[in-house]
Amino acid sequence: TVTSIGGRLLRNWLLRPLLMLDAIRDRLDAVEELAFRAVERGRCRERLAAVQDIERLLARVSMGTASPRDLGGLRVSLGAVPAVAEALDSPQAPLLRSLVAGLDDVPELRRRLDETLADELPAVVREGGFTRDGLDPELDSLRAISRSGRHTIAEMEEAERARTGIASLKIRFNRVFGYYIEISRANLHAVPPDYHRKQTIAGGERFITPALKEYEERVLGADERILARELEIFESLRAAVAAEAVRIQETARALAGIDALAGLAEAASLGDY
Repeated sequence: TVTSIGGRLLRNWLLRPLLMLDAIRDRLDAVEELAFRAVERGRCRERLAAVQDIERLLARVSMGTASPRDLGGLRVSLGAVPAVAEALDSPQAPLLRSLVAGLDDVPELRRRLDETLADELPAVVREGGFTRDGLDPELDSLRAISRSGRHTIAEMEEAERARTGIASLKIRFNRVFGYYIEISRANLHAVPPDYHRKQTIAGGERFITPALKEYEERVLGADERILARELEIFESLRAAVAAEAVRIQETARALAGIDALAGLAEAASLGDY
């Protein structure tokens, strides 16, 4: 097999052999058809290889522990479903026909996953950055504030150098002190009265201004609100996946069955059984 779900199903078949003759014949008919349709079997197995462990991904969704990458795995897996169905066009064996008919890519959910999730996804939801630009106007507005930071700081730094005449003036940021203006000891005499001392360092002083403080609150506040909004979007998406769990599970069973049958057909063809 080429998928985890197909491997588990094949193991289950081996541990619990069929006893009813009709069911045995149905399975063998499906294997026989796939054994003789080598091109279609090869194409099907190539496309199945993209399918991730849907059953375990769904379990994480139901427990509320699914990460952005887990939902990305579902997106990829559901995206492979139409291609698998196309590879096995018009099967004749009843079992194979039933499995292909059971393939459902849940198009509404798949479209929502595509539209919501970015191409590159973090492993942990708290890292943020997993939703696409253009998805949510509020999120886009907050991201514009956050992303403009470097340009705005450069402009502010240039303006303060011109105002104070201190060419070495720098505006910097660290996680402990936030944004600050750093002035060397030799230039402290030129510090304007609206500069408020924040910290003394070996080579000079660090200051804050009302304008820089306002900017800091706006930018850092935007980052917090970005994550909060992304978490809202993610929880809504995870709930949408959970609502379609039955359909997805049925598709997972159909994919697993096709994979196991195709694996047996591959073995039959290679071994000339």
